[in-house]
Amino acid sequence: MNSEQKYALSFADIVIPQEFICEIIPKKGIEIDRWENIEFDNFLSSLKQPLGLLLNRKHCFSFTFDGLQQMLASPHINAAAFLAHDATSFAISCSDAQMILQTQKPVQSFLDKKDAMAWLATTSPCSTNQAFNTNPDSNLYHAERPEAPLTSKL
Repeated sequence: MNSEQKYALSFADIVIPQEFICEIIPKKGIEIDRWENIEFDNFLSSLKQPLGLLLNRKHCFSFTFDGLQQMLASPHINAAAFLAHDATSFAISCSDAQMILQTQKPVQSFLDKKDAMAWLATTSPCSTNQAFNTNPDSNLYHAERPEAPLTSKL
């Protein structure tokens, strides 16, 4: 990818700053649960795989316990970096990272976006030649939430 691409989901803005990295910026006050994960995972299935996830804590938001585990257990994600913007969001990010370490994927919290991006780039085992698209055959990925809007490109 030569330029940054931006998308909007019902609960978050998505930025693809470079190939194989997906930044998610949840909306202020949102709680990410199963339905948001289904929407996000459906979106991820359209991108080259696997991806490093940059979870930006620019706004105050929360996860259900299952929501956080489901997001990071996605077969489309190979590593996750939590980007905090202050001491409070850093503490929350570290707590989130501890909760999901059982996903067997690399997870790290950062205060600097450049450091987070560099870490994701080095943890990705994927090169352009190894990229592939996946579309899991699972009810989790095909469930529909009636009021969820379609993804739109900004």
